[in-house]
Amino acid sequence: MIADIEESYVAWVGSKPTGKHDGNVKLRDGSLEFSEGELIGGRFTIEMGTIKVLDIEDPETNEQLRSHLVHRDFFYVDSFPTAEFVITGVEEIHHDDYTHTITGNLTMRGVTRSISFNATVETDEHRFIASSPQFVVNRAEWNVRYGSPSFFNDLRDNIVHDDIGLRIHLVATM
Repeated sequence: MIADIEESYVAWVGSKPTGKHDGNVKLRDGSLEFSEGELIGGRFTIEMGTIKVLDIEDPETNEQLRSHLVHRDFFYVDSFPTAEFVITGVEEIHHDDYTHTITGNLTMRGVTRSISFNATVETDEHRFIASSPQFVVNRAEWNVRYGSPSFFNDLRDNIVHDDIGLRIHLVATM
Protein backbone atom coordinates (compact mmCIF):
# COMPACT_ATOMS: atom_id res chain seq x y z
CA MET A 1 0.00 0.00 0.00
CA ILE A 2 1.16 3.52 -0.79
CA ALA A 3 1.00 6.36 1.76
CA ASP A 4 -1.62 9.02 1.26
CA ILE A 5 0.57 12.06 1.84
CA GLU A 6 -2.38 14.46 1.88
CA GLU A 7 -3.95 12.73 4.89
CA SER A 8 -0.84 11.51 6.73
CA TYR A 9 1.16 13.64 9.16
CA VAL A 10 3.30 13.69 12.27
CA ALA A 11 2.07 16.09 14.97
CA TRP A 12 4.59 17.47 17.46
CA VAL A 13 4.65 19.31 20.79
CA GLY A 14 7.79 20.96 22.12
CA SER A 15 8.05 22.70 25.47
CA LYS A 16 10.16 24.91 27.67
CA PRO A 17 9.66 26.09 31.24
CA THR A 18 7.61 29.08 30.09
CA GLY A 19 5.26 27.28 27.68
CA LYS A 20 4.90 25.00 24.71
CA HIS A 21 4.34 25.03 20.97
CA ASP A 22 2.73 22.52 18.65
CA GLY A 23 2.51 21.81 14.97
CA ASN A 24 2.90 19.14 12.34
CA VAL A 25 5.10 17.96 9.52
CA LYS A 26 4.05 16.15 6.34
CA LEU A 27 5.23 12.99 4.65
CA ARG A 28 7.00 13.04 1.30
CA ASP A 29 6.25 9.38 0.55
CA GLY A 30 5.85 5.99 2.11
CA SER A 31 4.61 2.44 1.76
CA LEU A 32 3.40 -0.44 3.92
CA GLU A 33 3.94 -4.18 3.67
CA PHE A 34 1.31 -6.75 4.59
CA SER A 35 1.28 -10.51 4.90
CA GLU A 36 -2.02 -12.37 5.09
CA GLY A 37 -3.81 -9.10 5.85
CA GLU A 38 -1.49 -8.15 8.73
CA LEU A 39 0.90 -5.21 8.79
CA ILE A 40 4.50 -6.48 8.87
CA GLY A 41 6.62 -3.53 7.71
CA GLY A 42 6.88 -0.26 5.90
CA ARG A 43 8.85 2.91 5.33
CA PHE A 44 7.90 6.60 5.51
CA THR A 45 9.89 9.66 4.51
CA ILE A 46 9.11 12.83 6.48
CA GLU A 47 9.62 16.12 4.63
CA MET A 48 11.24 18.25 7.37
CA GLY A 49 10.90 21.49 5.38
CA THR A 50 7.10 21.24 5.73
CA ILE A 51 7.23 21.73 9.49
CA LYS A 52 4.38 23.99 10.63
CA VAL A 53 3.73 25.81 13.87
CA LEU A 54 -0.01 25.70 14.62
CA ASP A 55 -0.35 27.52 17.94
CA ILE A 56 1.08 30.95 17.00
CA GLU A 57 -1.41 33.11 15.12
CA ASP A 58 0.80 36.14 14.43
CA PRO A 59 2.38 35.42 11.00
CA GLU A 60 5.72 37.08 11.79
CA THR A 61 6.17 35.32 15.14
CA ASN A 62 5.02 32.03 13.61
CA GLU A 63 7.60 32.32 10.82
CA GLN A 64 10.35 33.20 13.32
CA LEU A 65 9.78 29.94 15.22
CA ARG A 66 9.34 27.89 12.04
CA SER A 67 12.59 29.31 10.63
CA HIS A 68 14.35 28.52 13.88
CA LEU A 69 13.12 24.90 13.77
CA VAL A 70 14.46 24.33 10.24
CA HIS A 71 17.79 26.04 11.07
CA ARG A 72 20.88 24.01 11.99
CA ASP A 73 20.15 24.64 15.71
CA PHE A 74 17.22 22.24 15.47
CA PHE A 75 16.50 20.03 12.47
CA TYR A 76 19.13 21.44 10.05
CA VAL A 77 16.87 21.03 7.04
CA ASP A 78 19.47 22.38 4.58
CA SER A 79 21.68 19.35 5.29
CA PHE A 80 18.98 16.88 6.41
CA PRO A 81 15.83 17.67 4.39
CA THR A 82 14.11 14.43 5.34
CA ALA A 83 13.70 12.08 8.26
CA GLU A 84 12.78 8.44 7.78
CA PHE A 85 10.87 5.88 9.79
CA VAL A 86 11.32 2.18 8.87
CA ILE A 87 9.02 -0.30 10.59
CA THR A 88 10.96 -3.24 12.03
CA GLY A 89 8.23 -4.92 14.06
CA VAL A 90 4.49 -4.90 14.65
CA GLU A 91 2.87 -6.57 17.62
CA GLU A 92 -0.88 -6.95 17.96
CA ILE A 93 -2.02 -6.28 21.50
CA HIS A 94 -5.36 -6.18 23.25
CA HIS A 95 -5.88 -2.85 24.99
CA ASP A 96 -8.86 -0.52 25.25
CA ASP A 97 -6.99 2.48 23.79
CA TYR A 98 -4.90 0.89 21.00
CA THR A 99 -4.50 -2.31 19.00
CA HIS A 100 -0.80 -2.57 18.13
CA THR A 101 2.71 -1.64 19.19
CA ILE A 102 4.81 -0.50 16.24
CA THR A 103 8.61 -0.54 16.46
CA GLY A 104 10.96 0.97 13.95
CA ASN A 105 14.07 2.95 13.23
CA LEU A 106 13.70 6.73 13.14
CA THR A 107 16.50 8.55 11.31
CA MET A 108 16.86 12.32 11.82
CA ARG A 109 19.94 14.47 11.23
CA GLY A 110 21.82 11.36 10.10
CA VAL A 111 21.25 9.54 13.40
CA THR A 112 19.15 6.37 13.61
CA ARG A 113 17.46 5.22 16.81
CA SER A 114 14.84 2.57 17.48
CA ILE A 115 11.50 3.80 18.82
CA SER A 116 8.24 2.07 19.71
CA PHE A 117 4.76 3.49 20.03
CA ASN A 118 1.23 2.25 20.49
CA ALA A 119 -1.32 2.78 17.74
CA THR A 120 -4.83 1.97 16.73
CA VAL A 121 -4.67 0.16 13.40
CA GLU A 122 -7.69 -0.12 11.14
CA THR A 123 -7.72 -1.80 7.74
CA ASP A 124 -10.13 -2.75 5.04
CA GLU A 125 -9.55 -3.93 1.48
CA HIS A 126 -8.68 -0.43 0.20
CA ARG A 127 -7.32 1.59 3.11
CA PHE A 128 -5.06 1.42 6.18
CA ILE A 129 -5.09 3.92 9.06
CA ALA A 130 -2.75 3.92 12.04
CA SER A 131 -3.11 6.63 14.67
CA SER A 132 -1.01 6.87 17.79
CA PRO A 133 -1.71 8.65 21.02
CA GLN A 134 1.04 11.10 21.93
CA PHE A 135 4.35 9.47 22.81
CA VAL A 136 7.70 11.03 23.69
CA VAL A 137 11.13 10.95 22.06
CA ASN A 138 14.25 12.63 23.41
CA ARG A 139 15.55 14.99 20.71
CA ALA A 140 19.04 14.93 22.23
CA GLU A 141 19.38 11.32 21.00
CA TRP A 142 19.31 12.73 17.44
CA ASN A 143 21.83 15.48 18.24
CA VAL A 144 19.23 18.28 18.29
CA ARG A 145 21.13 20.53 20.70
CA TYR A 146 19.54 23.99 20.88
CA GLY A 147 18.77 24.90 24.50
CA SER A 148 19.23 21.27 25.55
CA PRO A 149 20.16 20.63 29.17
CA SER A 150 21.76 17.38 27.93
CA PHE A 151 24.45 19.39 26.11
CA PHE A 152 24.67 22.74 27.90
CA ASN A 153 25.02 23.77 31.53
CA ASP A 154 23.71 27.02 32.98
CA LEU A 155 20.95 27.66 30.42
CA ARG A 156 18.76 29.33 33.04
CA ASP A 157 15.64 30.61 31.23
CA ASN A 158 16.80 29.39 27.81
CA ILE A 159 16.08 25.69 28.36
CA VAL A 160 14.09 23.85 25.73
CA HIS A 161 13.04 20.46 27.08
CA ASP A 162 14.60 17.46 25.36
CA ASP A 163 11.34 15.50 25.28
CA ILE A 164 9.22 16.08 22.19
CA GLY A 165 5.69 14.74 22.08
CA LEU A 166 4.81 13.05 18.79
CA ARG A 167 1.52 11.79 17.45
CA ILE A 168 1.50 9.86 14.18
CA HIS A 169 -1.41 9.58 11.75
CA LEU A 170 -0.64 7.33 8.78
CA VAL A 171 -3.05 6.65 5.97
CA ALA A 172 -2.28 4.33 3.07
CA THR A 173 -4.40 3.19 0.14
CA MET A 174 -4.24 0.48 -2.49
